[in-house]
Formats: sequence, C-alpha cells, structure tokens
Amino acid sequence: MKLPTFKPSKRFLGEFDLPCLAAKIKNSKLPGVAARHIAESEDDPTCTIYLRGTEPKKVSAWQQEILDQLFVEEGLAGAIEEALKGYARDPNAYCSEEERAEIRKHGFAPFIWISVIVIDEVQREVILSGGSEVSVHIPEHGLSIYLRQSRWRWDEADYFIRYQSSFEKNQPKTPAQLAAALKKETNAMAAEFAALISGPEEEKKRWEKMFPATGSAKKTDPSFLYGEWVLDVQKTAQVQKRLGEKVSVAQCQKDWGKNVYRIQSDAVRLYQGKDMVAEESILDCTRRGNRFTIHYREEWLEGDSEYWCDGKLLVDHTGLAYRRAG
Repeated sequence: MKLPTFKPSKRFLGEFDLPCLAAKIKNSKLPGVAARHIAESEDDPTCTIYLRGTEPKKVSAWQQEILDQLFVEEGLAGAIEEALKGYARDPNAYCSEEERAEIRKHGFAPFIWISVIVIDEVQREVILSGGSEVSVHIPEHGLSIYLRQSRWRWDEADYFIRYQSSFEKNQPKTPAQLAAALKKETNAMAAEFAALISGPEEEKKRWEKMFPATGSAKKTDPSFLYGEWVLDVQKTAQVQKRLGEKVSVAQCQKDWGKNVYRIQSDAVRLYQGKDMVAEESILDCTRRGNRFTIHYREEWLEGDSEYWCDGKLLVDHTGLAYRRAG
C-alpha cells in the first residue's frame, strides 16, 4: 500500500494545540481492514493518522518504521488479528455462534473499522482507535489496539481516552509554557535525532531548489491556478528522478496516472479517476514568482500546500507534474 500524504497540522487529535503531521484515508484504502463492515453497513469511515514527534514537520526513523510495518508491508490487519486473538472465545465477548463462525472464516480485521491511528514518538505509543458491530462488547465499549513490548494488545476505548485526556491535563497554557515544553522534549531526544537524515525533508529541499521561489511573498488571488490539471506521466517521472526517487514512467502511470486536480475558487480537489480522494478548502494564497502557497482547511485540519505553476505546468509539493486540460 502507498502511504497517504502527511501534512503539517497545528492540531493534534483534532483538538489540542500541538504541532504534528496528519493524514486522512478511507477505511476501504487500509490494507485488510473493514471490508465486511463497509459491505454490510454501506459506510466507509475516514481514518485520521497522527504523527507526533519532537520535530513535528518531519517523519522520524521510528515513525517511518511503524508506518512501513502497518501500511507498506500491509501489517495492519495482522496487528488487529494478533491483538484480538482468542477474543471470540472469551465469554465476555458476547459473540453469537454465527459471529464466531464468521470470525473463524474471515478473521477479525474485516469487521473492524479504524477512526484514529496515533504514532507518538514522544510517549512511544502506537494506538488504533476504532470499533466493530460484531459481538456486543466492542460496540458498547469501543476498541483500542496498542503496541506494547513488541506485541499488539487490545483494550476498551478507555485506553485511548486515557491517552487523549493526558493532553488536556498536561497541555501548556501560555506561549512561554509551550516553548519550554517543546525545548524539553527536543533536548531529551536530541542525541537520537542528531544522526538522522530525514528523507522527506531532504526531498523537500530538492523540490524547493528545482522550483525556486523568487521575490517577496504576497497575498494573491489563486485564480491563476483555477481549472483542471491532468497528470503528465513523462514529466512526473523526470521530476521524481531529480528528487532522488527510483521510478519509471510505467510505475508513475500505475501509481498516479489517474490523478486530476480541479482547482476552483472554494477548494483544491484531487481525483483518481472518478473518485475524489482529497478536498482542501482554500483560506488564502500567497505567491513568490511561480511558487504558490495555499493555506487550506480540510474539515478541522489546517495546513499549507505548495505548488509551482507557470500557467501550463503545475507541480505539487510531492513532485507530481500536471498539465492544464484543454
């Protein structure tokens, strides 16, 4: 599975003023999860993934390892199965014989939906928060799946609630407290991070060098970007190679060939074929030469997206290149 795009957010868990990285993805895109739930309920819930670390704009080596295990190596369903092993045999599960038979046949993961995934390097916590309609216990009490001593375990929703409430109690209230807390966290792990080279950060620097900003940043009407932009596979392959990615034209076609941006006055929308996979409401836009920064809101999430555009070619911050349709 290809990882979703993580963007800087000022809000952690949707409500706390802590900088982090966040991404949203439908459960149908999660490997091995929620298929039975979606088929039976006709509902495809959204899952939000939060990355919290001492350097909130970077994906750390530890976070990347967890992401790779869960998504790239498609270990998410296996984590759920490991955590819930034996659940259907537990008398407190209140599973019917029919449900036990379904679980034995399909496993538990297809019945589980995930709403939040937290990968918190500061507290060394990895938590999946979700639910299921199977049995009586989980629908009534919720579900937390967490990683502890290299093993996946399960608990009721209270586990995630306790984790979440710790931020409410401990969240710094003043700018001075925020600065002190951030400095404390940064210093505590400085030695560990000193030797790390962030792949995404290095790629971002190469992108900025390839598509430099010129002049002073000025607020602008984003209408210069309005229209439909269709992925240029050849150009994307060229850009990706210059960014250090080992990709072919065929691979670009396979991964992103159906991508289309539709940029209008209210939002930037990304489609894959007929399916809209992202929608960012435009709050404002600044321009430096051909570099555009759109400040957006996606439901409760706010952030910035970078684009380079000369009117005919548009390159987004991930290095995908688009041509204006028509």
